[in-house]
Amino acid sequence: MLIPLSDENEDVDTPWANRLIIGLCTLVFIFELFMGSDRHLFFHAFGFSAHDYIQGAHGLKKFRGALEAAFDLLRTGWITAITAQFIHGGFAHILGNMLFLWIFGASVEHAMGSLRYFAFYILTGVLANFTQAWIGVDNGLPCIGASGAISGVMGAYMVFYPRAIINVMVWRSLTSEPYIARWRAWQYLLFFFFTQMLTGLLTWGNQYLSVAVWAHIGGFAFGAGMAWLFRDPDFLFKEEGERLLGLNGNPAPRTTAYQEFILWLGRRGRDNADTAFGPARKRVHHRPSLKEMRRKANAERAETIKKRGW
Repeated sequence: MLIPLSDENEDVDTPWANRLIIGLCTLVFIFELFMGSDRHLFFHAFGFSAHDYIQGAHGLKKFRGALEAAFDLLRTGWITAITAQFIHGGFAHILGNMLFLWIFGASVEHAMGSLRYFAFYILTGVLANFTQAWIGVDNGLPCIGASGAISGVMGAYMVFYPRAIINVMVWRSLTSEPYIARWRAWQYLLFFFFTQMLTGLLTWGNQYLSVAVWAHIGGFAFGAGMAWLFRDPDFLFKEEGERLLGLNGNPAPRTTAYQEFILWLGRRGRDNADTAFGPARKRVHHRPSLKEMRRKANAERAETIKKRGW
Protein backbone atom coordinates (compact mmCIF):
# COMPACT_ATOMS: atom_id res chain seq x y z
CA MET A 1 0.00 0.00 0.00
CA LEU A 2 1.31 3.43 -0.99
CA ILE A 3 -0.12 6.61 0.56
CA PRO A 4 1.30 10.01 -0.49
CA LEU A 5 1.95 12.34 2.43
CA SER A 6 3.38 15.46 0.77
CA ASP A 7 5.45 16.74 -2.10
CA GLU A 8 8.59 18.83 -1.78
CA ASN A 9 7.48 21.82 -3.82
CA GLU A 10 7.78 25.16 -2.10
CA ASP A 11 4.41 26.85 -1.58
CA VAL A 12 5.23 30.38 -2.70
CA ASP A 13 1.74 31.62 -3.56
CA THR A 14 -1.57 30.74 -1.87
CA PRO A 15 -3.72 28.17 -3.78
CA TRP A 16 -7.05 29.89 -3.20
CA ALA A 17 -9.07 27.85 -5.71
CA ASN A 18 -7.76 24.55 -4.33
CA ARG A 19 -8.66 25.61 -0.80
CA LEU A 20 -12.11 26.72 -1.99
CA ILE A 21 -12.77 23.28 -3.49
CA ILE A 22 -11.63 21.55 -0.29
CA GLY A 23 -13.83 23.88 1.75
CA LEU A 24 -16.90 23.23 -0.43
CA CYS A 25 -16.43 19.45 -0.22
CA THR A 26 -16.07 19.70 3.55
CA LEU A 27 -19.18 21.85 3.97
CA VAL A 28 -21.28 19.51 1.82
CA PHE A 29 -20.06 16.53 3.82
CA ILE A 30 -20.97 18.25 7.11
CA PHE A 31 -24.42 18.94 5.64
CA GLU A 32 -24.72 15.23 4.79
CA LEU A 33 -23.96 14.25 8.40
CA PHE A 34 -27.09 16.10 9.57
CA MET A 35 -29.32 14.35 7.01
CA GLY A 36 -29.31 11.00 8.78
CA SER A 37 -31.22 8.29 6.93
CA ASP A 38 -32.11 10.67 4.08
CA ARG A 39 -28.54 10.72 2.80
CA HIS A 40 -29.28 8.11 0.12
CA LEU A 41 -32.00 10.38 -1.28
CA PHE A 42 -29.49 13.21 -1.43
CA PHE A 43 -27.00 10.94 -3.25
CA HIS A 44 -29.59 9.95 -5.87
CA ALA A 45 -30.73 13.56 -6.34
CA PHE A 46 -27.29 15.14 -6.78
CA GLY A 47 -25.03 12.18 -7.63
CA PHE A 48 -24.30 11.51 -11.29
CA SER A 49 -26.18 8.67 -12.97
CA ALA A 50 -26.53 8.12 -16.70
CA HIS A 51 -28.91 5.18 -16.30
CA ASP A 52 -31.94 7.08 -17.60
CA TYR A 53 -29.97 8.07 -20.69
CA ILE A 54 -28.35 4.67 -21.34
CA GLN A 55 -31.04 2.18 -20.23
CA GLY A 56 -29.10 -0.95 -21.11
CA ALA A 57 -27.64 0.34 -24.38
CA HIS A 58 -24.25 -0.82 -25.65
CA GLY A 59 -21.58 0.39 -28.04
CA LEU A 60 -22.24 3.66 -29.85
CA LYS A 61 -25.69 4.09 -28.28
CA LYS A 62 -24.18 3.83 -24.82
CA PHE A 63 -21.54 6.40 -25.81
CA ARG A 64 -24.23 8.79 -27.00
CA GLY A 65 -26.28 8.27 -23.84
CA ALA A 66 -23.28 8.96 -21.60
CA LEU A 67 -22.44 12.07 -23.65
CA GLU A 68 -25.99 13.39 -23.32
CA ALA A 69 -26.01 12.71 -19.58
CA ALA A 70 -22.81 14.69 -19.05
CA PHE A 71 -23.10 17.52 -21.59
CA ASP A 72 -26.68 17.96 -22.86
CA LEU A 73 -27.46 21.43 -21.49
CA LEU A 74 -31.09 21.19 -22.65
CA ARG A 75 -31.74 18.50 -20.02
CA THR A 76 -31.44 18.76 -16.26
CA GLY A 77 -29.43 15.58 -15.68
CA TRP A 78 -26.07 17.02 -16.79
CA ILE A 79 -25.77 19.34 -13.76
CA THR A 80 -25.28 16.29 -11.51
CA ALA A 81 -21.99 15.63 -13.31
CA ILE A 82 -20.79 18.75 -11.47
CA THR A 83 -22.64 18.48 -8.15
CA ALA A 84 -21.49 14.87 -7.71
CA GLN A 85 -17.88 16.09 -7.48
CA PHE A 86 -18.60 17.71 -4.08
CA ILE A 87 -20.43 14.76 -2.47
CA HIS A 88 -18.71 11.98 -0.48
CA GLY A 89 -20.01 8.79 1.04
CA GLY A 90 -18.04 8.59 4.29
CA PHE A 91 -15.12 9.82 6.36
CA ALA A 92 -12.54 7.61 4.63
CA HIS A 93 -13.84 8.74 1.24
CA ILE A 94 -13.55 12.46 1.87
CA LEU A 95 -10.32 12.31 3.91
CA GLY A 96 -8.54 10.29 1.21
CA ASN A 97 -9.73 12.55 -1.58
CA MET A 98 -8.89 15.78 0.24
CA LEU A 99 -5.41 14.49 1.11
CA PHE A 100 -4.65 13.84 -2.56
CA LEU A 101 -6.15 17.18 -3.58
CA TRP A 102 -4.14 19.05 -0.93
CA ILE A 103 -0.88 17.46 -2.09
CA PHE A 104 -1.27 17.75 -5.86
CA GLY A 105 -3.73 20.60 -6.34
CA ALA A 106 -1.62 23.52 -5.07
CA SER A 107 1.20 22.95 -7.56
CA VAL A 108 -1.18 22.50 -10.50
CA GLU A 109 -3.01 25.69 -9.55
CA HIS A 110 0.34 27.48 -9.50
CA ALA A 111 1.00 26.36 -13.08
CA MET A 112 -2.48 27.36 -14.30
CA GLY A 113 -3.64 30.23 -12.15
CA SER A 114 -6.71 30.07 -9.92
CA LEU A 115 -9.49 30.63 -12.49
CA ARG A 116 -8.00 28.27 -15.08
CA TYR A 117 -7.41 25.67 -12.39
CA PHE A 118 -11.01 25.81 -11.14
CA ALA A 119 -12.37 25.45 -14.69
CA PHE A 120 -9.92 22.62 -15.36
CA TYR A 121 -10.99 20.83 -12.16
CA ILE A 122 -14.71 21.00 -13.01
CA LEU A 123 -14.20 19.95 -16.64
CA THR A 124 -12.00 16.95 -15.85
CA GLY A 125 -14.52 15.90 -13.21
CA VAL A 126 -17.32 15.97 -15.79
CA LEU A 127 -15.18 14.03 -18.29
CA ALA A 128 -14.32 11.50 -15.58
CA ASN A 129 -18.02 10.93 -14.86
CA PHE A 130 -18.66 10.59 -18.58
CA THR A 131 -15.95 7.92 -18.82
CA GLN A 132 -17.46 5.97 -15.92
CA ALA A 133 -20.92 6.14 -17.52
CA TRP A 134 -19.61 5.05 -20.91
CA ILE A 135 -17.16 2.28 -19.97
CA GLY A 136 -18.32 1.30 -16.48
CA VAL A 137 -21.25 -0.91 -15.56
CA ASP A 138 -24.71 0.58 -15.92
CA ASN A 139 -26.11 -0.49 -12.54
CA GLY A 140 -28.19 2.61 -11.84
CA LEU A 141 -26.14 3.63 -8.80
CA PRO A 142 -25.17 7.32 -8.59
CA CYS A 143 -21.49 8.18 -8.99
CA ILE A 144 -20.28 10.52 -6.23
CA GLY A 145 -16.94 11.90 -5.08
CA ALA A 146 -14.17 14.19 -6.22
CA SER A 147 -11.78 11.37 -7.13
CA GLY A 148 -12.36 11.70 -10.89
CA ALA A 149 -11.51 15.39 -10.90
CA ILE A 150 -8.60 14.81 -8.51
CA SER A 151 -7.27 12.14 -10.86
CA GLY A 152 -7.32 14.83 -13.56
CA VAL A 153 -5.29 17.10 -11.27
CA MET A 154 -2.82 14.24 -10.75
CA GLY A 155 -2.50 13.79 -14.52
CA ALA A 156 -1.71 17.49 -14.91
CA TYR A 157 0.80 17.29 -12.04
CA MET A 158 2.69 14.54 -13.90
CA VAL A 159 2.86 16.76 -17.00
CA PHE A 160 4.06 19.89 -15.17
CA TYR A 161 6.21 18.36 -12.40
CA PRO A 162 7.41 14.91 -13.51
CA ARG A 163 10.63 15.10 -11.47
CA ALA A 164 9.12 16.49 -8.26
CA ILE A 165 9.70 14.48 -5.09
CA ILE A 166 6.69 12.81 -3.46
CA ASN A 167 6.98 11.54 0.12
CA VAL A 168 5.12 8.23 0.18
CA MET A 169 4.26 6.01 3.15
CA VAL A 170 4.87 2.39 2.16
CA TRP A 171 3.47 -0.80 3.67
CA ARG A 172 5.06 -3.99 2.38
CA SER A 173 2.44 -6.07 4.20
CA LEU A 174 -0.15 -5.71 6.94
CA THR A 175 2.30 -7.05 9.52
CA SER A 176 5.32 -4.96 8.53
CA GLU A 177 6.21 -1.51 9.86
CA PRO A 178 5.56 1.30 7.35
CA TYR A 179 8.35 3.59 6.20
CA ILE A 180 8.65 6.81 4.21
CA ALA A 181 10.05 6.65 0.66
CA ARG A 182 10.76 9.52 -1.72
CA TRP A 183 9.53 8.85 -5.25
CA ARG A 184 9.70 10.94 -8.38
CA ALA A 185 6.25 12.22 -9.28
CA TRP A 186 6.17 10.37 -12.60
CA GLN A 187 6.95 7.10 -10.84
CA TYR A 188 4.17 7.39 -8.28
CA LEU A 189 1.58 8.78 -10.70
CA LEU A 190 2.20 6.17 -13.38
CA PHE A 191 1.98 3.50 -10.66
CA PHE A 192 -1.39 4.97 -9.64
CA PHE A 193 -2.65 5.03 -13.23
CA PHE A 194 -1.62 1.48 -14.08
CA THR A 195 -3.05 0.07 -10.84
CA GLN A 196 -6.37 1.73 -11.70
CA MET A 197 -6.20 0.28 -15.21
CA LEU A 198 -5.44 -3.18 -13.84
CA THR A 199 -8.29 -2.92 -11.35
CA GLY A 200 -10.68 -1.81 -14.07
CA LEU A 201 -9.74 -4.71 -16.36
CA LEU A 202 -9.84 -7.33 -13.60
CA THR A 203 -13.27 -6.17 -12.39
CA TRP A 204 -14.76 -5.74 -15.86
CA GLY A 205 -18.53 -6.23 -15.71
CA ASN A 206 -18.66 -6.45 -11.89
CA GLN A 207 -22.07 -5.14 -10.84
CA TYR A 208 -21.08 -4.75 -7.18
CA LEU A 209 -17.84 -2.79 -7.45
CA SER A 210 -18.32 0.32 -5.30
CA VAL A 211 -15.33 2.26 -6.67
CA ALA A 212 -15.68 4.26 -9.91
CA VAL A 213 -12.37 3.02 -11.31
CA TRP A 214 -13.06 4.18 -14.85
CA ALA A 215 -13.72 7.71 -13.57
CA HIS A 216 -10.18 7.66 -12.11
CA ILE A 217 -8.74 6.40 -15.40
CA GLY A 218 -10.67 8.85 -17.56
CA GLY A 219 -9.96 11.78 -15.26
CA PHE A 220 -6.23 11.08 -15.22
CA ALA A 221 -6.04 10.66 -19.01
CA PHE A 222 -8.06 13.78 -19.76
CA GLY A 223 -6.16 15.77 -17.14
CA ALA A 224 -2.78 14.84 -18.59
CA GLY A 225 -4.02 15.51 -22.12
CA MET A 226 -5.52 18.93 -21.42
CA ALA A 227 -2.93 20.22 -18.94
CA TRP A 228 -1.05 22.46 -21.38
CA LEU A 229 -4.31 23.97 -22.67
CA PHE A 230 -4.95 25.47 -19.24
CA ARG A 231 -1.41 26.42 -18.19
CA ASP A 232 -0.46 30.00 -17.44
CA PRO A 233 1.55 31.39 -20.42
CA ASP A 234 4.31 32.64 -18.12
CA PHE A 235 4.89 29.05 -17.03
CA LEU A 236 6.53 28.24 -20.36
CA PHE A 237 9.78 30.16 -20.05
CA LYS A 238 12.70 27.79 -20.29
CA GLU A 239 14.84 29.02 -17.43
CA GLU A 240 11.95 29.03 -14.98
CA GLY A 241 10.93 25.60 -16.27
CA GLU A 242 14.38 24.27 -15.45
CA ARG A 243 14.07 25.66 -11.94
CA LEU A 244 10.62 24.12 -11.60
CA LEU A 245 11.98 20.73 -12.60
CA GLY A 246 15.04 21.01 -10.39
CA LEU A 247 17.44 20.84 -13.34
CA ASN A 248 19.65 23.76 -12.33
CA GLY A 249 21.16 21.83 -9.43
CA ASN A 250 20.77 24.61 -6.85
CA PRO A 251 19.26 23.01 -3.75
CA ALA A 252 16.86 25.09 -1.67
CA PRO A 253 16.56 24.44 2.07
CA ARG A 254 13.43 22.84 3.43
CA THR A 255 11.74 25.22 5.83
CA THR A 256 8.39 23.72 6.84
CA ALA A 257 8.17 21.66 10.01
CA TYR A 258 5.79 19.18 8.35
CA GLN A 259 8.27 18.41 5.56
CA GLU A 260 11.09 17.96 8.05
CA PHE A 261 8.92 15.63 10.10
CA ILE A 262 8.11 13.50 7.03
CA LEU A 263 11.79 13.25 6.11
CA TRP A 264 12.66 12.38 9.71
CA LEU A 265 10.12 9.55 9.62
CA GLY A 266 11.70 8.27 6.42
CA ARG A 267 15.21 8.29 7.91
CA ARG A 268 13.95 6.60 11.03
CA GLY A 269 12.10 3.87 9.12
CA ARG A 270 14.85 3.08 6.61
CA ASP A 271 18.50 4.05 7.12
CA ASN A 272 19.37 4.06 3.44
CA ALA A 273 16.46 6.32 2.45
CA ASP A 274 18.82 9.25 1.79
CA THR A 275 20.62 7.34 -0.96
CA ALA A 276 17.60 6.05 -2.86
CA PHE A 277 18.08 8.47 -5.77
CA GLY A 278 21.78 9.27 -5.41
CA PRO A 279 23.00 12.89 -5.76
CA ALA A 280 19.95 13.97 -7.78
CA ARG A 281 17.74 13.01 -4.87
CA LYS A 282 19.05 15.94 -2.86
CA ARG A 283 17.63 18.44 -5.32
CA VAL A 284 14.54 20.18 -4.05
CA HIS A 285 11.84 21.00 -6.57
CA HIS A 286 11.61 24.82 -6.38
CA ARG A 287 8.42 26.53 -7.49
CA PRO A 288 8.75 30.34 -7.83
CA SER A 289 5.74 32.62 -7.53
CA LEU A 290 3.84 33.81 -10.59
CA LYS A 291 4.94 37.37 -9.79
CA GLU A 292 8.57 36.28 -9.86
CA MET A 293 8.11 34.45 -13.18
CA ARG A 294 6.37 37.43 -14.81
CA ARG A 295 9.13 39.78 -13.64
CA LYS A 296 11.74 37.46 -15.16
CA ALA A 297 9.73 37.14 -18.36
CA ASN A 298 9.42 40.92 -18.77
CA ALA A 299 13.18 41.31 -18.22
CA GLU A 300 13.88 38.69 -20.91
CA ARG A 301 11.54 40.42 -23.37
CA ALA A 302 13.19 43.79 -22.73
CA GLU A 303 16.64 42.27 -23.27
CA THR A 304 15.51 40.66 -26.53
CA ILE A 305 14.11 43.97 -27.82
CA LYS A 306 17.36 45.73 -26.93
CA LYS A 307 19.54 43.14 -28.68
CA ARG A 308 17.48 42.90 -31.87
CA GLY A 309 16.57 46.57 -32.09
CA TRP A 310 12.83 45.99 -32.26
